[in-house]
Amino acid sequence: MAGAHGYEHYYRQNIADNPEGAIPKAKTKRLMQELRSLGGSLPVSAESGIFVMRDANRMDVLKVLLSGPADVLRPESGETPYALGLFEFHLFVPQDYPNVSPLVNLQTTGDGLVRFNPNLYSDGKVCLSLLGTWHGEGWMAPSAGNSGSTILQVLVSIQSIIMVPKPYFNEPGYAEEEGTPAGEQRSREYNDNIRLATLRHAVRDMLRRPPAGFEEIVKGHFRILRPLLERQVKRWVGEAQTAATRRAVIVSCTGNALSSLAADLRASGADLVWGKPMPNFTNDEMQKELAPLLAGGGAYGRHRAAR
Repeated sequence: MAGAHGYEHYYRQNIADNPEGAIPKAKTKRLMQELRSLGGSLPVSAESGIFVMRDANRMDVLKVLLSGPADVLRPESGETPYALGLFEFHLFVPQDYPNVSPLVNLQTTGDGLVRFNPNLYSDGKVCLSLLGTWHGEGWMAPSAGNSGSTILQVLVSIQSIIMVPKPYFNEPGYAEEEGTPAGEQRSREYNDNIRLATLRHAVRDMLRRPPAGFEEIVKGHFRILRPLLERQVKRWVGEAQTAATRRAVIVSCTGNALSSLAADLRASGADLVWGKPMPNFTNDEMQKELAPLLAGGGAYGRHRAAR
């Protein structure tokens, strides 16, 4: 994760201000425990996946790829506007860890132009109670009767609490609109924009410029899930609230591994329906395909710093 000009990481200043030799023993011990268990705890499936990479020299410097939650069996009820996209996060673990939460920043923001969620800002800020950036129960330090909060909890919470099917209602004051005709319509329009941004930045741009160290994970993810993604995009085009959004979705699928899909969509016209039968791969097969792609095995591995 390090280059000629220091770490290629959002928290590079924090890294520089906290040299490796000054890392407290309590932090090191806790990180060793948590990182050792990640390989068997992180989800890797068609519905969701989390891939964690640590720096080869510093275990407190992490990068994460998180796949947008999808429901491959019941897309009409459980699918999110982030489905099957890949979102990059940078994490730094402060010196007072585990008494304080890690620092987390979203990097997939369309160069700072896209706010993917009321809790995911265009500058990468992640609003989550565990991080102390949102209301609710905060980070819990370990005690005699409690092991405390973990990095895994933070990552799973982002995926399950923030990346929900109807993120519009995450906005304070909007939850009371859920279930009303006006509120549901605004939610559909909001999801239209998020779906388009997902295709542009978490699919197209991710394929064009995969994060360093995650190249094989990105290729493997989209290779394995391409049939699901093609069906999903067809459905999203058919459900688009405006003709302009429909055209934008199709354009977003050109110039990359989904270019054939764009041609198929144009040829299909208005008859955009569910496509071929569901692929018969299982979550175990997903794990088998993707797990070895990160050095070190599992969904967790090390990235050799480029010195």
